[in-house]
Amino acid sequence: MMMSLAGVTFGYGDEPLLSSLDLDIPHGIVGLLGANGAGKTTLLKILATVLKPQAGTITVAGRELTDFAAVRSARGEIGYLPQDFGYFRGFSVLDFVSYCGWLRGVPSGRLAESTTQAVDAVNLSHCADTRMRKLSGGMLRRAGIASAIVGDPPVVLLDEPTVGLDPEQRLDFRELIGSLSTRTGGCIVLSTHLVEDIAALDEHVVVLDGGEVCFSGRAAELAENSSDDHRGDTPIERGYVAVRRKRAVSS
Repeated sequence: MMMSLAGVTFGYGDEPLLSSLDLDIPHGIVGLLGANGAGKTTLLKILATVLKPQAGTITVAGRELTDFAAVRSARGEIGYLPQDFGYFRGFSVLDFVSYCGWLRGVPSGRLAESTTQAVDAVNLSHCADTRMRKLSGGMLRRAGIASAIVGDPPVVLLDEPTVGLDPEQRLDFRELIGSLSTRTGGCIVLSTHLVEDIAALDEHVVVLDGGEVCFSGRAAELAENSSDDHRGDTPIERGYVAVRRKRAVSS
């Protein structure tokens, strides 16, 4: 397993967002599904070491994150794109992606080439010198994706990466994620509300509901939970509804 969580709990006050969460995250592409408030963003922040769990342990590539030295080392191997990311408005696209690579510790001898490759991968080469403040919403999102993949980190965490992308750009994104996963041999975890994006990738899927895992397995296995009694236009959508309802009945 590339990453794993054991007994991870996090919340604010008396309201837990994650409850004694146990989860193994394999190599390859992992889609994270769940309704608003299910705990997806909190989970990604914990995996990115932005948040520290109140209980439980996290392991990255066989190394348990028990102290600051381990956390700092792990951060160099994690590319993370939050839903809302900050940037200096006066930076060009190249400046922004290069800066993010430098922060993560991409070696100086590789930084320029890695930056160019990441910008090209998201089809922003034509505006590499454009200031970030002048980008459209979709272009800004693609710049964010480039910042997460610069240097080919073995772990990439993407929170709603296709928001603001048009249908053709979403197709490009799927191809990019597939090629990146093959190239690095690591894991890419992407949180999304768009079930069809997960279905198209046909990889591992984790469904969160109420801060707990109610399904973990292949996309095809999630679709097998489908029945005509559940809402949805596709088998995977109906399977997603089915596993959430099953958890609601049992809880």
